[in-house]
Amino acid sequence: MAIIEELTGGSLMGLSAMAHREDFDVISTEIPVDLFTSDKCPDAVKVFADDTGLLYNNDFSSFILDAGVYQVSFSLEKDCQHIADLNDNTYGYYFPKGVWDTASGFSAQQSKYTAFILLWHKVLDLHGVGHYSVKMNISFTLGGVPIATLCSCTFLLQVFNKVQADKTFRMRTVQDGHILSSFDYTGLQFPQCWRMNGFFGYPQDKLETDNYLDKNRKVTQIQDTLFKEYTLQTDFITDCHKNIFNDVLLSNKIFVDDYNLKNAYFLDDIAVIPTQSESNYFIESTDTFKEITFEDRERTTVKRNVK
Repeated sequence: MAIIEELTGGSLMGLSAMAHREDFDVISTEIPVDLFTSDKCPDAVKVFADDTGLLYNNDFSSFILDAGVYQVSFSLEKDCQHIADLNDNTYGYYFPKGVWDTASGFSAQQSKYTAFILLWHKVLDLHGVGHYSVKMNISFTLGGVPIATLCSCTFLLQVFNKVQADKTFRMRTVQDGHILSSFDYTGLQFPQCWRMNGFFGYPQDKLETDNYLDKNRKVTQIQDTLFKEYTLQTDFITDCHKNIFNDVLLSNKIFVDDYNLKNAYFLDDIAVIPTQSESNYFIESTDTFKEITFEDRERTTVKRNVK
């Protein structure tokens, strides 16, 4: 539970926050050209950290694999140079193969999972800002010669700064169910985190009513509930982020933090549920962006009529 508390704040915070956006283009022209390689794919995903201990200022990244019959080791690289083996909790939380074993109530499939949750504030403290990536080395035996290596996207780690983080939002999720085409997270409460260019806001008041028709055919109020509806708009989605939305939309818990300086209110740790998701495409182009509608998960503004 300590991991969940550290990475999600430990509770669902129902904030009644409002926001607006001005002068923000979904098709952004403000990203420097030199951040792009080909097909407008940024060469690095932004992550931020500092020494304040504030969740809002500190990102994390999660990596999970089904090792099957193989052994998997994690390692950290900076500027394409190996700097650390991720085989303990020095840089975050390490989950070796077998930690989720059947004796503890997990499935045989889950016992083959291995994972690492990288806390960027620990990386910053030990190695500073820069370009990082995580490698997952697959071998037949622990410590053996890798027969295959998987590499994450490159992350650009920076000290948290409101100006640098402007025009981004962050989604943090907790997975605790079985995605049939993917991982069985049941019981794992596995946290994930993604920062993207875009905007989260446009709150709208929504009214949910519960009425009944009495014998005189008069509508009588039982309960009314007020809650917020939000819209999330991504900028162009990088290749590194195109496959994460199934995990986001199917998560048990979703928290969104917005960093746009032109939000009228501070949107931090907003607990939401998705209600609609749309993708926008362009003819003869790989560019795409998403628009997702969310609603408050917690709904505490309730009026009941009791006779």
